[in-house]
Amino acid sequence: MTVFSATVLPKIINFFSKGTEGTLDAAATAACFGGAALAASLGLSPIVGSFAAGMGIASSNMIEKIRDYTDKISIIFSPVFFALAGAQFNIRSFFTSDLFFYAFFVALVLVAVLSNMVGCGIRLPSS
Repeated sequence: MTVFSATVLPKIINFFSKGTEGTLDAAATAACFGGAALAASLGLSPIVGSFAAGMGIASSNMIEKIRDYTDKISIIFSPVFFALAGAQFNIRSFFTSDLFFYAFFVALVLVAVLSNMVGCGIRLPSS
């Protein structure tokens, strides 16, 4: 799948760039959904197939046009992706008798919060 995405998919995308308006967008979308479906049929996560298709699309000559298109559709697909990922979260997996898990979780949250506070507090000199 990755070899196909890296070698053949850019040629397909470049071919469809010569079509009418919207053909390139449809080809890029079909490639990503097709890669997701192929990965799912192989027992992998669909995002693996979409990522492989995205790598192929990124190496085509039309990446700037496709980037403009993906900026528009990410308004719809990004919230859907995160909502589905959140819906698959199993809260019961959080309850355990292992105290190391809770200590690690608290430490991880503290490091995340403190590093964000430090990172947001550092100001770079303006040029």
